Amino acid sequence: MRSMTQAREQPAHPASEDMPPTDAAIESYVRAVEGLDASRVEGPAVALAELLEARLAGTDAPQAREMLDNLVADSGYESHHSRE
Repeated sequence: MRSMTQAREQPAHPASEDMPPTDAAIESYVRAVEGLDASRVEGPAVALAELLEARLAGTDAPQAREMLDNLVADSGYESHHSRE
């Protein structure tokens, strides 16, 4: 099992079905969801929960990731794709 430090040192890149989302990706998704007003948070919060559940299982949730990637892009928060 990798430590949190080792996980953060890994280059961030889009995940595949074989690879769970990185810590950097999760952090950017959480910041974007936190920035939403209450009337818009339900869908992204569900997607974030789905992605976290998939991460615990060591897989990915492509539809949830796509929704959250779009949210990050729209919110102006730093995307996990730019942290290489």
